[in-house]
Amino acid sequence: MRRADPPKNATQHAETLPATWGMARSTDRSALNQYLSSIRLSLIDNIWKGAFLISLVGAPASAMRSVSTGWMPLYSAHLGLAALVCCLYLARRHVSEKLKTVAIMALFWAVGLSGLFTLGLMGSGATWLAVSALLMATLYSVRAGMITIGVALVAVAVAAAAFTEGVLSVPFEAAAYVSSPASWISLVVTTALLP
Repeated sequence: MRRADPPKNATQHAETLPATWGMARSTDRSALNQYLSSIRLSLIDNIWKGAFLISLVGAPASAMRSVSTGWMPLYSAHLGLAALVCCLYLARRHVSEKLKTVAIMALFWAVGLSGLFTLGLMGSGATWLAVSALLMATLYSVRAGMITIGVALVAVAVAAAAFTEGVLSVPFEAAAYVSSPASWISLVVTTALLP
């Protein structure tokens, strides 16, 4: 079976797009906007699936760190957020797209800020904030993503100043934390599941 020759120009390429995309051979902006909205909704639903999985695996992994650090309010926050994510995921068919989007961004920021201001460099809080900026750019615009990363950088700078000036401190022995298998399991779970 011989492959078709690649399209020679944009018009010819547009004619090769599948009709199921709802925009083939169409210059109608409403069809394009509807198509992009369906992609956005699909992305948000997939992110909620990932958040649900992180909640089931990541929150217990986070709480396991209490073996080396003692129980911290951060672990209660993670378990509470995990319970909230599970509830929202199970009710996702009854939740609007806008609320799903706001809730996922709020979740990323709640996890990010709580980790950043509790664990500083030892946590993955800054990663959650950076991923929220990427998500914002993907869902809305590059400008929205740049604004989000700008606010995230301000948060990181404030945390850095607070830790370096002694206003904030890590409430446990750092050497015990970084040598704890539970801390590394939590990091591996976050790294594997977050993207």
